[in-house]
Amino acid sequence: MKKEIDTFKVRGINVANVHNQSGIVFFGIACLSGSSYETPEVAGISHFSEHLFFKGTKNRNWKRINEDFAKVGANYNAYTSNIEVLYYFTCPKESLKKSINILNDLFFNSTFPKDEMEKERTVILEEKKMCDDDPNYAFNSEIGKKMLSWQVGHEAIGTNETINSITRDQVISYLNSKIDLDNLVFVCVGDVDSADLLSYLEENIPENHECFKNGKGLHKIDLTDFWRKDFCKKPNKVKFTYEREAITQSSVQMYLESLSDDDPLRYAEAVLYKAIGGGSYSRLFSRIREELGLCYEIGMYSYLSVASTNKMGVLYGATSTEKVQKLIRESEKILGDVKNNGISKDVFECAKTDLLASFLRKTETSEGKSAYITRNFLLNKSAEKASIEKKIRDLKQVRIGDCNDAAQKILSKPFHWCVMNPKK
Repeated sequence: MKKEIDTFKVRGINVANVHNQSGIVFFGIACLSGSSYETPEVAGISHFSEHLFFKGTKNRNWKRINEDFAKVGANYNAYTSNIEVLYYFTCPKESLKKSINILNDLFFNSTFPKDEMEKERTVILEEKKMCDDDPNYAFNSEIGKKMLSWQVGHEAIGTNETINSITRDQVISYLNSKIDLDNLVFVCVGDVDSADLLSYLEENIPENHECFKNGKGLHKIDLTDFWRKDFCKKPNKVKFTYEREAITQSSVQMYLESLSDDDPLRYAEAVLYKAIGGGSYSRLFSRIREELGLCYEIGMYSYLSVASTNKMGVLYGATSTEKVQKLIRESEKILGDVKNNGISKDVFECAKTDLLASFLRKTETSEGKSAYITRNFLLNKSAEKASIEKKIRDLKQVRIGDCNDAAQKILSKPFHWCVMNPKK
């Protein structure tokens, strides 16, 4: 029987080959070079760099890149988070070797042509306009600016000023300083033999490259001041109100410091957030939507802010402006009751089953598995810590008492409320 994950190295790069029975294969190159590792003068450079990898290599221009992926049936893309940048594709199993050839060409042989960089600069500025036009994006951006440290709270896309000023030399310097053997991994998910994958990679990776240097482990970020001090000192319940034109409803978000990713109660926390605001059975939904009819949508989830050091619990909802204070009061009553009295057995069983089922659905496909495994493997280089099977076992072991212990730890922390209202 095949192991869930085979790990090995190629040219010193860590590789995880995750086995399933799908005919569709995911392959990705992940590097620890997301937006939290930037400096203010080059904010957005991680995202800008991501775009440039698709604009031309020593062997292909952008047109041929697009056509070559299409000819092998590969669906390709990339994203930049605050933690990692991921370049990836999904393709039929029989196209894997050719698809790896194209993606590795992008990653190892990109030339960052100056004329293409100027065109892409315009594209990114248009992308930023699109983001700024989205009220929820703008609200979250304001929350990040006012509530969190710069490294955690700034937008991955950058500002108009930095997007306009980033140079090709800065891009190359940034990538060379961030990408090394300690901060780079390959992840493959599909019905792929590890010997075949090793062969494909060896054939399509150069003998020498700037990436093949030994680093100093994971990039460290000083997050002693995770929250902005001036924000957290404010005594009022609603820390700030943001006004937005062209909306007819108020949005509410509440943030609180959550458990770290290495806390023994971290899986109980995940069940707890489901119990508080994860579905129609949850405490928030039952009271605020079903009993009071205050809103259409309300919930709670956990957000990993950077690496595995800081997490936040996020409560969200939307209602009419005149009902905002009632929504906040009722939510705080629920959170206080959960802290003092815990959650009921029925709600616990619903939340735990829902969480397990949601995780199984998310990891059913090759691409779905990759979303969980890639970040965990990048941060830990461990098959065990990236294992989906292990997470399922750990979730199954959560007991109601664990959730109530987690509630005591989490819900004793300050609540930071933010509101977006329609502009009058």
